[in-house]
Amino acid sequence: MCRGCGRQGDAIQFLRDYTGMSYGEACTVLGTLPKASTKREAKPGRGNWKPEPSSLPGKKWREAARRFLEALPPGGAYALGRGLTDATIATWQIKWNPADQFQDREVWGLPPETNPKTGKPRKVWLPAGLVLPTIRDGEIVALKIRRAGWSVGDSLPKYVAASGSAQGPLALADKPGLDVAIVESELDAFLLAQEAGDLVSVLAMRTARGKPDAAAHAMLKAAPCILVALDFDEAGAKGWPWWRKQYRRAKRWPVPAGKDVGDLPGLGVPIRDWILAASPSTPPCSPPEEPAEAIHEQAAIPPVAEAHKPRPKPASRPDWHDCRAKGCAAWIGGPPGLEIAWRCLGEHFHGDVDFDAASFPKIATLSACPWLN
Repeated sequence: MCRGCGRQGDAIQFLRDYTGMSYGEACTVLGTLPKASTKREAKPGRGNWKPEPSSLPGKKWREAARRFLEALPPGGAYALGRGLTDATIATWQIKWNPADQFQDREVWGLPPETNPKTGKPRKVWLPAGLVLPTIRDGEIVALKIRRAGWSVGDSLPKYVAASGSAQGPLALADKPGLDVAIVESELDAFLLAQEAGDLVSVLAMRTARGKPDAAAHAMLKAAPCILVALDFDEAGAKGWPWWRKQYRRAKRWPVPAGKDVGDLPGLGVPIRDWILAASPSTPPCSPPEEPAEAIHEQAAIPPVAEAHKPRPKPASRPDWHDCRAKGCAAWIGGPPGLEIAWRCLGEHFHGDVDFDAASFPKIATLSACPWLN
C-alpha cells in the first residue's frame, strides 16, 4: 500500500494500474511465473479490434498538469545524457521533478477515492524524475515520469503515469506522406523525432502491447510504410504479429544494436542512418499475403514447461519469410549485391544477398524456434 496516494495491492497490480502492463508483462518484469488460467484468449486479427477515440482528461486536469510542469526546471543532465538536445527538451516541455509530490485528486479534477483499509483519501502520485508530457493541440493530456529512484530489482515500476492521463499513443512529427515508426517508450519517441522527424512520423505506444487509438489509426492508414520498432526483446517479438495482421504495410524494423532507440547513441549507431536504411531496397512494406491463422500459430509461444523439451532438428534452414512472420528476427539492411544483416537475439547474422535463407542458432523466443538445435 502506498502511504502517499493510498493505492493498495501487490506489485503486479501496481504495474498494471500505473503502467498499463498486462498481467503477463507485469509477471515478467517481477520475475514471477503467471498463474495458470483456464480462460481462452481471443486470437488476434483484424476482425476483433476496432480503434476507439482516446478519452482525454478534463480541463481541470489539464490546468493542473500545466501548473505542475511550469513549476519544474528543464530535464537537464539526465535528458541530455539520453541524447536529447536543449531544443528538444524545450519544444516538448520535458522537465525534471526533484522530489516526490502527492497532490489532492480534487486539484486534478479527479473523483475522490478512499483507501478502505486506512480511511485516508488517495492522492495523485508524481514521483521524482524525468517528466515526459504528451501534448495534443497545445494541451497536456498525459504525464509519464521516469523515476529517479528506480534501480534494477525495484518492486515499483521505472515509469509512472500520473492518474487521469490519457492512455492513447504519443504522436510526434506527424506529417502527411511520411512513413510511421512505432516505438514503445516516450523517451525513444522524442529521440527518434529529434534525429529523423523529417523522415518519419513517430508513435510511442507506451508498452509492447499498446494499441492505436482512432487518431493514431488514421495516421497509420495514411502512411506509405509502418516501421514496427518495438523493443528487441521477447515482449517486442510477441507484440509484432498483431501489427502484421492489422496493417499490411507494416514491417518489423528493430534497432540494429541494443534493445531500443535509446541505446543507439551510446553504441555509436546513427539513428538517422538506421531510418534511411528502411528504403525500397529492403523487403517491401506489403509482404506476401499469408493466412492470418498460420501467422498466429507461428508466433505462438509454448508454455514454460515445454521450453526444454528436446526438438527434432529439421532438414532445412529457416526461410526469411518464416522468420519475419514469427516476429523474432528481421532483415535490417544492405542494398542489393551487398551483405545483408539479420538480427537474432541481439546479434548479427548474415544471409545470402537474395535474403531467401539464413542460419539462426538462436532466436528471440528460444522455446518457439522450430530450427533450434
